[in-house]
Formats: sequence, C-alpha cells, structure tokens
Amino acid sequence: MLAWTSKSTTEMEALHVQRRRNASEQKRRRLLEELSSFNFTSAFNSTRNKRHIGTAKWVFDTPEFQQWVGIDGPNVLHVTGKIGSGKTVLSSSVVEKLSQIRPPQQFVSFFFIRFDDPPSLDAETIIRSCVQQLLSAIVMDDLDQQLASELDKHLSEAKLTLFSLDQLSRLYSTAAKAIKSWFIVLDGLDECNTGQQSRLLKFFQAVVTRAGASSHISILLSSRETCTNAIKRSFPVSRRLVTGLQNTSADIGAYVDDIIIEKLSTGELVVSDPSLIDEILKTIASKEQGMFLWAFLAIEDICSGKSDKEIRQALKDIPSDLPTIFDRALSRIVQKRNQQIAKKAFMWTKAVSQSLTLSQFREALSIEIGQHTLRQEDLISGIERLPVWCENLLYVEETDNTVRFSHHSIQEFLLVPDSGENGDLHIDSDQCDKLAGDVCITYVNLDNFQTALAERKREPLSSSTIKIDPSGIAEQTIQSAIQGGVGTRVGRLARQFVKTSNPKKISTQRDFSLSSSMSVTSKAQGNPDYPFLEYASTKWFKHTKYIDENETQIWRLFGQLVQKPLEHSQGEPWHSTEWKNEAMAGFPNHDDARSESYCRVIRTINSGEIHGSDDRPDDGPNFSHLCLAFMYAELNGYYALACRSFQLLIVSPWMVPKLEKLVCILGANKNYEACQNGCASLIATRLNHHILVAELRKSIAHGISSFPALPNYKSHPLCDCADQAPHELMLDICQVLKTGYRRTFQPQLQAFAIVTEALEDGRHGDMPGILDLSLTCREEAYTLFEAKSIHRMLLIDVLIQGLLSTETLYKGIVSNSIASFVEYETTPTFRFHSQVLEPPSSMPEHRLIAYTICFLVLLDGERPPAPAPDISVLREYRRHKKLMNLHGETIAAIFRRLVIPALWPTYMASYIVQTLFGELLKYDSQHIAHAHEDSFRQAVWNNNWDIAAALLELQPTSLDWLTGLGYFSYIREAVRCQNCWRCTQNVVRQLTSSEMHRYSFRLCANHVNDFNKIAGLLGGIYDAGKGQLLCPGHSTDALPEREGKLKRPGF
Repeated sequence: MLAWTSKSTTEMEALHVQRRRNASEQKRRRLLEELSSFNFTSAFNSTRNKRHIGTAKWVFDTPEFQQWVGIDGPNVLHVTGKIGSGKTVLSSSVVEKLSQIRPPQQFVSFFFIRFDDPPSLDAETIIRSCVQQLLSAIVMDDLDQQLASELDKHLSEAKLTLFSLDQLSRLYSTAAKAIKSWFIVLDGLDECNTGQQSRLLKFFQAVVTRAGASSHISILLSSRETCTNAIKRSFPVSRRLVTGLQNTSADIGAYVDDIIIEKLSTGELVVSDPSLIDEILKTIASKEQGMFLWAFLAIEDICSGKSDKEIRQALKDIPSDLPTIFDRALSRIVQKRNQQIAKKAFMWTKAVSQSLTLSQFREALSIEIGQHTLRQEDLISGIERLPVWCENLLYVEETDNTVRFSHHSIQEFLLVPDSGENGDLHIDSDQCDKLAGDVCITYVNLDNFQTALAERKREPLSSSTIKIDPSGIAEQTIQSAIQGGVGTRVGRLARQFVKTSNPKKISTQRDFSLSSSMSVTSKAQGNPDYPFLEYASTKWFKHTKYIDENETQIWRLFGQLVQKPLEHSQGEPWHSTEWKNEAMAGFPNHDDARSESYCRVIRTINSGEIHGSDDRPDDGPNFSHLCLAFMYAELNGYYALACRSFQLLIVSPWMVPKLEKLVCILGANKNYEACQNGCASLIATRLNHHILVAELRKSIAHGISSFPALPNYKSHPLCDCADQAPHELMLDICQVLKTGYRRTFQPQLQAFAIVTEALEDGRHGDMPGILDLSLTCREEAYTLFEAKSIHRMLLIDVLIQGLLSTETLYKGIVSNSIASFVEYETTPTFRFHSQVLEPPSSMPEHRLIAYTICFLVLLDGERPPAPAPDISVLREYRRHKKLMNLHGETIAAIFRRLVIPALWPTYMASYIVQTLFGELLKYDSQHIAHAHEDSFRQAVWNNNWDIAAALLELQPTSLDWLTGLGYFSYIREAVRCQNCWRCTQNVVRQLTSSEMHRYSFRLCANHVNDFNKIAGLLGGIYDAGKGQLLCPGHSTDALPEREGKLKRPGF
C-alpha cells in the first residue's frame, strides 16, 4: 500500500511539474508573439530565389568577411556599393552561409528592409524581430536554469514597458549569453529615413557596448554609400566591404553568359551573325560598372532588336547609367502602346501600403472611377503579362505573387518629374494616392458588394470570368523573380509542372526557415472571388489624403463609406480598443499639439456623458463614430477623411446642444492648412461662437500651429466677446476668426492663452514661469513680458486680474504668484530688501518688477500690515521707485479686491493711491480714468472713505465729468471738505476692516444742509438725524455704476 501511495505521489508531482512547464512555455510563446509577429523570412526568400547559381560566394574569401566572422574580429561589417550592385543578394548569401551552423554554437538573425513594405522601415520592428528570432530558436530545456529564468524575467519586463528600447537592450544582452556567436544581418539600412537609421545605429551601438567581451555579437549592415559616415560614427572600428568591383563583375559576367544563352535558346534573342553574341557580351562587360540591375535591363533592351543591325545599333546607343536605361524602357512601353496600363500600374505600385497580388492588381486596374457594377467584360485579360507590358520595370514576386518595382531605384526614377518625350509615364506621389483612394471608394461602394458588406454575404462573379491561368502565373512569376535565362528555363518547367499537378498548391521552390519552436504565420488571404475587396475594404482610409469635394460623385460615395454603421465596419482602426486605449493614455505615439484636446473628446465619448444624445436612424452614422474617424484621420494625415467626417458632424440633423462643445473642440483643432474642401467656410454659421472661441483659446495654448481667417467673416450676431473680462482673452481669440493665427508670427498670443488657461483651470500653483513660456513659445522672455493683448494688457495684467477674479483670495497669492512667474526664488518684500531691490535673473533689464511685487506683498499680505511700514520709508520708496505700467482694469481689480476691503491708515491710503495711479491720470488714457472713477465709487459703496479721499486728492478736476448720473457730485464735495473729515476722523480710529460696514462719513453743518435737500432721493444712504453717510456695500440707484461700465461676472 505504501509503495502504491508513493508511486501515486511521484506521478502527481511529475504531472504538476509538467503542467507548470507547459504553462510557462505557453506564456513564453504569447510573449514572443507580442514581441514580434513580423514575417522576416518573406523578403529573404524573395532575394534568395533571385540569386544566380554560383554567384555571391566570393565574399566568403575576402579578408573583411573572414575577420568579421572571427572571434577577435570587428563587431560590425558594412557592405556597401552603388545602386543595383548586388548588395541584397550578397546579404542573402551570407545569411544562408551562416545558417549552416546551428545553435547553441551559432545563430544568425536577419532582416531585409524593403522600401515597399512600410512596417519593415521602422527601427522598432527591426529590433524586436531580430531578438525574437533568436529567442524562438533557443531550446529552453538546454539552458542553464538561472539563464533561462533571467531570459523569462527580461522578456516579461520588456512586455510591461511596452518593449521599450532600454528593456530590449537588456533582453539582447541576456539572449546573447545563450549562444556562442550571434550574427545579425540587416540589409537595406538606407531604405529607412535618417531618424530610423539613427535609432537603429544608436541601439546596436549600445548592445555591442553592453555585451563587451562576455558575448560575441557580430552585425552586418548593408546599405548604399549614403550611410557610410553614420555607420562610421557609431562603429569607428567597423570594416567596410564594397560591392561592384572586380568580384562583382565576375558574378555579373557569369550571370550574363547564362542569360544570353538562355535567351538564344528560347528565341527571345535572335541573331544571324554568331559573332554578334561576343559583341553583346563584351559591350555589357565594358559598361556594367558592377550593377546587376543595369545588366538585366540592358539585355532586355538588346532583345527588343529585330535584326542584327538593330541589335548592333542598340549596343552602340545603350547608356552606361541607370536613369537613361530606365528611360529607354519607357520608350519601349510607348512604342508598344502600353503606356496607359503601365502608367496606372506604376501609380498603383507606388500608392499601396501593402503590395497587391496579381489578381488584386487585375481588379484595381479594371475599375473606372465612379462606376456602379463590376462585370465580366470590365476585367483585364492576360494580367500575367503585366511585367512584359511594363518592360520588366515591375515584376511579380514569386513568394507571395505580389506586384512590385524591380528595384527601388526604378520608383525613385519615376517619381522625378520629366519633361521629355516619356514624361507622361513619370508619376506623382500625391496623384498615386488619390487614384488609389478614388478606386477603393468606388470599389467598396459597388452594387456587387452592398449586400456583402452589410450582411457578410457576397454575390460572386462567375469563377470562370475571374480565374487566372495558374500555369501562366507560375511561369511568369518565376521568370520575374529569378530574371533572365535561368528564370525562363525554370519558369517553363514550372508551367509544365503546374499543368500536370493536382489542384493543390505545390511549391517548386523551398522556403528558407529556421528550425525554431516559433513559426511565423502570414495574414489570411481574402475572398478569392473578389480579391481586391480585402485591400479596398480595409485600406481605403489610408488613401484619403487628396480626395476632392469638387468631384461630387466620389465625394458622395466617400460620405456613404464614412457613415457606414459600426456593426458593418471593416475593422477601421478608430473602432479598435487598442487605438482608443492609446488615445486615453494621451496619444504616446503622437507628438501633436492637438492630442490633449482630442483626448478630452474620447474620454467624454467613453464616459457615456453623451449617451442619449447620440440619436440616429437605424443603421445610420452616430456622433461618436464620426468623431473617432475625424480624430484618427487628423492625427494620421488622412486629410480628406478628416474633412468628410467633420462636415458630416457639423451638418448632421441629429446635432443637439450637449454635443456642441465636442464639435467645437474638433473645429478648433482641425488642420486647416491641409484642408482642400472648404471646411473653414462652414464654421461661422454651424458652430456655437462662444464655445468655439473658448476652445480655440485652449488649442492655441496647447500649441496648434495655425488657424485660418474664416472666409468672408466679419462678426457673429451672437458675439459677446467684447463684454467678457479682458483677462479671459475672448476678444483676442475672437479676432483670430477674422485675421487668422500663425504660431510662428504670433508667439505672444500663445503665451497669453497659456496663462489664461492656467487661471481658468485654477492651476495657480502650476503656472508656467516666463522662462518656460519663452521656451514653449520660442520667443525671448523680455519680448513676451512686454507684449500686449488687444486690450493693451501685459501678461502681468492678465495674471493679476485672473488671480483677483477668484472667489477666495488666499494670503499672498498675488504677490507670490507674480514672483514665481518672473522666476524669483523668494518673494521680495520691503522688510527684507530695504532700498536694494534687484530685478529677477530671468529679466535683469526689467528693474520695475521687484518694487511692483513688494507693493503687492503690502496689499495681499496681512491687511493692514502689522507692523505698518513707517511713513518715512514709504515716502522714500515713493520718491525713488515706481510700479510697472499696469492697465486700468488691473488697477481697478487691485482696488476692488485688495485695497477697498481693508481700512488703511490715512498715510498708507495716500501712498497706495499715489503708487497705483501716480502720474498716470495726467495722460489721456481712458482706461486709467475709468479705473480711477470705478475705484472711487467702489470705495464709497463700501464706506472706505480714506481711500475715496486719497483718490479725489489725486484726481484732476478735468475728470469730474466722469461723475455722470446720480449724486456722486455731492459725495465728492463732502469727501473733499476738511470740516467733514474733522467730524469723521474720530470714527475711523476705533474700527477694524471687518467693521467697515459701520464706518459712516459724518458731514459738517454746511453739507448737512445740502444733503437734507436731497435726502429723499438718496435711497437710505443718508441719515438726516445723525448727519452721516453709510452705504450698503454695493451700487444703488442714487449712486450707480459708471455709465458705460460693462457688467461682468465677478466685477
């Protein structure tokens, strides 16, 4: 019994161990799939199949290669050479050679970068693929347990950081310990843009440095000469191997010999004089300059000759440079009258974001823009002859049957405008994209597919009408992939093989693969009856940059597609959870000033706040769908999609007020510079003016580059921006609707908007300083500090007014905020700085700031300050110092919130008034005169008679006209009366600020008589029995606000 129990326990433990091992392996598989799912073997297999028998082996005998593969050799080998000199083929040969030795002795990771495969051009994709290849090939059970645990740990940590480059570098270092020699081959570095090149080189430089002597990591970089300097800077001790020299010429010679023989045997080249063959070989050898591509196209050119005379003439005329030989190929296209289909084929090959298969190409080329139904007679016949029609400037890739340019340099050549006789065959990148967009939109809206798209049921064309001869394709693709005579021979064998084989696909070429536990799978093929539907329905939005509303038919179809209900979508990315999560996280992949605003919209949509407002007819578009489409299009440069979505948003009949703010956010942040569809002309009449102005202010603060002047815009009938508080900047932003805005020309407006937004959000503690604004707005700090708004206000004015507009004022909030804004480490005060007030280091030339801050400390600190500054000290400051020239609105706000609510000693009241107004009243500045009058009235309403008297003492009699309506003229006379003041002064000495409501102004006998005459008109502010004035703390009918003063909340 014990033996049975022991055996059972052992088996259970073994089962648990196996379960844990399986769980760990499954987790590791998932992590590796997330690390990279890129099909890295496809481009390699394509290149390897093109390699001519017996070529590209010379590299193994070169000292540069021998040193690189050696233990003590350099870590980096740079293979370089001119266009078409066989660099990529040579790289494939190196990979195949190094792959003959398997782990744990040696492993080779490789990546062949392709100009026509956008994901392969991304540095992160390359980095993640190379390490994934090694990790997938490692047998974990064969590793040291500690190393295996370390690998799993770093892989998990990399996943947690979303595979950051730093964690990937650590993963590389750990993975390298599992192999004696790790070779990494990167071909086509020059295909990446300079930014991606820099990221790659910097990353691998760090990897090699971190690995040191403990691990042997060797990297082969293949590129054109343009990358030489960058590689040398990153890897100073790297070795350089140049293709296109003597060894390459030997390979080209063997390649040309075999092709010529094959062309003769197939009848593609016919000569009467046998000696002409030798002339052909010698001519090509003398002009090939190490370029396989040139040799290939030269032979094609020669084979077009119909007689020995024509061939000899071709040998004399054949150019030695690629551009001219490309142009000769275009001439042959024209001569054979294939220019129309060739031009469209070139445009499609350039435009697509994912290479089309030959059958997809057939449909794409057959569609007429705007057509309604695809019929049998519309489809191009003999599509397998496409490379022939294009004189082999295009070829059909054998591995996946896709159509591609035969070489990157061909696309580059065609994209250069040319005014010559073949200029019409050159292509424009924008027009290519527009063609693709127009055709995709037409195709997806075909009557054939409306049921298919709505119900996932398709009414197929007759299979016989769209079937392509598989034997013909087999021959053509192999000829195009291998090129030349050998390709012809193998291709014809393939034709015979396919004819006699069963219907199942049988490959005649072995695919290169690694003996790894992780296989790389390719994307499932689309519907065979409508091959182009897979591309058109899932990629249409990527070709919506240049669609034009003037093309009404396409614009209408475009609108139908954009409004397609969510349940009938084809997987557009803006519906994906991944994109929405990225948006909620703040668009980490988008360095865009509009991202924050768009995040607000998405958060609102996801929060359900607009639930119930998103009314729409059954199967119709909804608000959220169009918003998401718009934002995705804007952030990814699909401008016409953005226009179409935006126009549908603002004209849709289900628009309700609660959605207006979100549409205004989109309207304020749209990229109008790229808009070609008149969206700006719709804004004035379609969007809520007040909300739009507020959102545009936010957008300018966030850093949008521009906003257009609205066409034919003068003013909005409901505009009240002039009535808003100046520090809210509404009038400045409203003016933008008329004049437009450009950040580079108006950096000060962004600075004002940033300050205003911080005040609006209550972020007083996070208010950026003047130096931060200088960096953000790209303008000198002093220039920003002296800039003025449309109301002639400084940033300091806006900041002070904004702070004083808050409901609760905390002690020192104004003075401390201003000190922080100008970058003072400690707030300057009279108490600690005596007579020496140094300007801030941020603006040493501005010497008025320190005194201004000290003065504000006096006002917003303890009120009145205890102990109060000595009168002689204040007089000394008043004599030698002065404030910054603050705006009248700012002065009025300071009086209203800081001065009038407190009872000040008479000498301090006089000092405050004289400091704030000083000599300003002598100048013809209406805003100062108004500020003085408003402050006087505030002082009277609040019974602060000392301040009222100080204000009148400073006021010139020329400003008495501001008295206007009411009985302030009587008040002025009384307050100016010394006899009245003798009666009043005994009261003020006995009151505190909190008792100001009891601070009555006692009149002398003469003024008592005057006020008795109008006592019934003063509305209770005059007590005839006591002969005194006592106001209620606000304006009255008898003592109204200044005529013309704007009524603003909080003012």
